[in-house]
Amino acid sequence: MYDPTDPNPPKPHTVRPREAKVIQSLVSGEAKTLTAALRQAGFHPSSRTVRDAFTTPGTRQHDELVSALKAKGITVERVAGTIAEGLEANKTTTVAGEPHSQPDTDNRLRAADAAIKMLERAGELQPMEENAVVSPITVNILQLQVSSGETLGPSPNVPVTHVIDNKDKDAQ
Repeated sequence: MYDPTDPNPPKPHTVRPREAKVIQSLVSGEAKTLTAALRQAGFHPSSRTVRDAFTTPGTRQHDELVSALKAKGITVERVAGTIAEGLEANKTTTVAGEPHSQPDTDNRLRAADAAIKMLERAGELQPMEENAVVSPITVNILQLQVSSGETLGPSPNVPVTHVIDNKDKDAQ
């Protein structure tokens, strides 16, 4: 904490040019991951020292990154709010000229995946181990038939129930 009466005030937090490039790449969205940003700035992406400098609270690199994100309006609260909205996503379809609202399963699943990753990073959930046994997920696809005889939904060639297991996941 800054004390104006301190005879030896702390030096201002500044980052070096390559560190600034990492921050700029992340904030602008040019790099989607810290690894990509490190690579673009000329750092070795697996350097634990450099990586820790950006991920450890209290370091000048981390503090500068957080400040830059906040300046762009990217906060934990905003991201969490967006994910929460995604968990409740609906889509509107028109059936026989009438709009019907139904859950947007694709967007809800993407939001759930983002929420799980966020909770893992926050330490609220334990990350799944590579060789963990996972229960299969069953996805049911609805087919609607309106009074005019028109069928809405997937084509008859698509199975109504599809079980996703680890083999399917690896193939995707």
